[in-house]
Amino acid sequence: MVNASSYRTYDSPNFPPLGTVGEHIEIQSHLIRSVDNSKVLTVNASVNAKVVILDVFPGMDADIIERLAKDVSDGVSTSEESLPISGVLLRTYGMGTAPTSPAVLKALEALNEAEIVVMNVTQARSGRISHGQDPVSLRLCEQGVVSGVDMTAEAAYAKMVITLSQGKDFAEVSDLLQLERAGEQSQSIFHIHFDSNQTREQDAETGVCKAILRPSRRVVEEPTLSNNLSKVTYIQLRLLGLEPIREREVLMNRTIELDINLVDPSRAPHTEVAHLKTDLLRWFAKGRPTINMAYDITDFKDQLLSRDYIPSTHLQLRTNEAVRWKRASIAIFTGV
Repeated sequence: MVNASSYRTYDSPNFPPLGTVGEHIEIQSHLIRSVDNSKVLTVNASVNAKVVILDVFPGMDADIIERLAKDVSDGVSTSEESLPISGVLLRTYGMGTAPTSPAVLKALEALNEAEIVVMNVTQARSGRISHGQDPVSLRLCEQGVVSGVDMTAEAAYAKMVITLSQGKDFAEVSDLLQLERAGEQSQSIFHIHFDSNQTREQDAETGVCKAILRPSRRVVEEPTLSNNLSKVTYIQLRLLGLEPIREREVLMNRTIELDINLVDPSRAPHTEVAHLKTDLLRWFAKGRPTINMAYDITDFKDQLLSRDYIPSTHLQLRTNEAVRWKRASIAIFTGV
């Protein structure tokens, strides 16, 4: 709804009208999604998850977010009969911009640790939030905030309530919310997750540190992704919360070399399949203790994904000095 008192009350901000009514009724048949009549209607008999919508604004007090996490950890709800909060929908400004002060980030991390799902949509009438392509959105991803892509706040709220009411675990719900269900978003985002870890010294003479990243769990709805590999439009590798392991007495700028490869997990030692990226990780004396990196690896789709198993290869990280990371994942974007 875009106008509370006009006859032109409704608008479709992210999709063209399916039809127009004038002297004649004109239906845009090419825009109407085909329906699979073989699917059985499922009814959600119990939809009772409690989701809070939170408008984000510049200078926002972190206490607003902290109270939500504290209420859950203390087992407090707003009334004796209501359930504790299980989800928070952030309505951020622009393409997903939000305050990233240490206090706000710590409060968001507390929500994640309390297993409260936090999803991000834009306050703008149309468009989508950034897909981890800028420092702010990567900071939010580092704290476990999931993308609402281009859903309206109304659609995102309904989706969160229904999905959180299904009794699935926290990690699965976070991934399910990013998959298109009924035309509510223009893309689906599948995730390959890896555990937090670190590179470890392999060669004392050269100082090379290595780590093999293996999936920490199966991809949510992997069969759906396997059957839609032709619709993959973008693949992004995310390394979040990176920091050097070796501390230095004097705070100064740090630069560490990073080399990323795809390797064949069926061979020992792991055989390199493709070289993804060489980069320099930089920490600045007046900057934050952790950094976040995101890389476009779409060109390596065929080496990474196969219909038989996803992923079909593993990641290998090499650094000249040991580093650790908080989150690592591969985000796979598909059209619908």
